Amino acid sequence: MKYVFYADIFFVTNFIMDYILLKITGKLLKENQIHTTSYLFGAFSGAGILTLNMIFPIKFRIINQIFAYLVISFIMCIVTFRKKSIKENIKICFYLYVTAFLSGGILNAVYFYTNFQMILKGMNFITFLVFAGGSYLIMNYIIHIIKIKMGRTGAKQDIIKVILYHRGMRQTVNALFDSGNSLKEPISGSPVHIVDYETASNLLKKNQDIQKKIDINEESINKEIGINEKININEKIRIIPYNSLGKKNGIMTAFECERVVINIKDTEIDTGPAYLGIYQGELCAKGKYKMILNRSIDTWL
Repeated sequence: MKYVFYADIFFVTNFIMDYILLKITGKLLKENQIHTTSYLFGAFSGAGILTLNMIFPIKFRIINQIFAYLVISFIMCIVTFRKKSIKENIKICFYLYVTAFLSGGILNAVYFYTNFQMILKGMNFITFLVFAGGSYLIMNYIIHIIKIKMGRTGAKQDIIKVILYHRGMRQTVNALFDSGNSLKEPISGSPVHIVDYETASNLLKKNQDIQKKIDINEESINKEIGINEKININEKIRIIPYNSLGKKNGIMTAFECERVVINIKDTEIDTGPAYLGIYQGELCAKGKYKMILNRSIDTWL
């Protein structure tokens, strides 16, 4: 029997699958600083080398299989994640194989236990693209749900180093990642982190007028709302409604901090400007943390 090898279709198919697997591996390893172009280059190198290996195979079958299933995967990981340590690259490669194994299991389950196999039997390239894209979105959603569930059960209560920059002031604090903090600024819907009074006071030292506006207790808040509305446009002071255990219909004053930088695995990630809600007191009695991060920060974790 004579086989016809279509190199272009083989390359594109592997390129798409390699990209999906690398992307999911990056999410599992929380490598959020990796740019999309790195994933594209990694997938391109893997698909390209494998295609060449199919056209010009190594004579010894065992060596050829080792090259196709181990060496190429290792090269993909190096090109994509650019880790200098061999140990780190082996770890990433292991996660890549786990991802591929789980993906294959899911696809087999879909094929054998649903009527979807009828579609796959007559699948053309367009159907493959739709199916591959759908698979990526489903797995991405599953990873996202797992992260949220881990946070809600307390398995992800991490203390993270955060650097706050505001009007020439720089403040470094320990922050608690809390998936239960879903506060949003009511006008724009932007996420709101929470800082204690001392941290907010240090950031606002250069602007005493604004700090006076921050020094508002909840008893007098209704009288002061009119004043705050007048400075909202220029100073971006906001009143944030919230509910918590033992306290319903609470109100918190917040201001927009110019830059919030989080430190993940000794890598500083600039998340841009963000609103900081001010808690009138200490967030942690032992001073372990002075800031509570919004759940939206999970994108970078």
